[in-house]
Amino acid sequence: MSATPAPDVPPTTKEHRHACLDDFLIGEEIAWGSLATIVEATHKTTHKRYVIKILDKLQLVKKKMTRSVLAEKAALVKLASRPQPHHPGIIRLHYSFHDASSLYFVLDLAPNGDLKQLVQKTGSLAMPCARYYTAQLTSAIQYLHDAGISHRDIKPENALLDESMRIKIADFGCAYVGTDLDTHRTNTFVGTAAYISPELLLRAKADPKGPDLWALGCTLYFLLFASYPFSAATEYLTMERVKKLDYSIPEGCDPAAHDLIKRLLVRLSFFSIKLSNAQGFLGTFRRPDRPLTPLFPC
Repeated sequence: MSATPAPDVPPTTKEHRHACLDDFLIGEEIAWGSLATIVEATHKTTHKRYVIKILDKLQLVKKKMTRSVLAEKAALVKLASRPQPHHPGIIRLHYSFHDASSLYFVLDLAPNGDLKQLVQKTGSLAMPCARYYTAQLTSAIQYLHDAGISHRDIKPENALLDESMRIKIADFGCAYVGTDLDTHRTNTFVGTAAYISPELLLRAKADPKGPDLWALGCTLYFLLFASYPFSAATEYLTMERVKKLDYSIPEGCDPAAHDLIKRLLVRLSFFSIKLSNAQGFLGTFRRPDRPLTPLFPC
């Protein structure tokens, strides 16, 4: 039997074609795992700082993760090629290239960790801070859906924090890239147990935007209470609670946040409120005449 070829991610623009690892000064490792290493890097000519996600081709093949990395590249390239300005709440692909052993994605640097780390450090966020981040997530998710992209793995770990403590959605390895999310239905099982929607667990044909709305509700819950709505001793038990919608909202929750969580965490989330309506609810969180600004300490 012939071996599965290692994935090649072709360049997409002249900028990408001319980039290579030698163009960058490599800094410290930020994260590492069996498939990828993420390092800080500075472009030698422009002196701009980035992160480089280095993916091991052999490990991608061995662990059957080539589809995931190709989905990530497809989503990032589609976002980069849109005529509209890039959304500040979404990580941006600046360069991509490969060599015999690795794939390289050069991405925005988000030096302040992620929302999960923030909550682990500070505890549950004060209501103004939770509003601030939920509004940013909502805006970024709406932009993705308008571009025909469903992220399908929205969670605090994938909401990175830039130098201004604003979010950037990252990690598009579970993304669905289509043309019309309003008419397409999918039952592909992807995502993370604590944030996965019941229709995906039940393999029901559903609107691909639904999992992102569900995960937005789970994320708001996590920001407010520093816990997961469907937390259980094992992943299996967590998923069983998701299927049964077995969760409760602690007493004393802000009424607007309570209402939004209840509207997002429904079994068939394509019947849930649309994201534009979610933005309307978020409008009750802050003065409409005042732009979003960092709210710290939380």
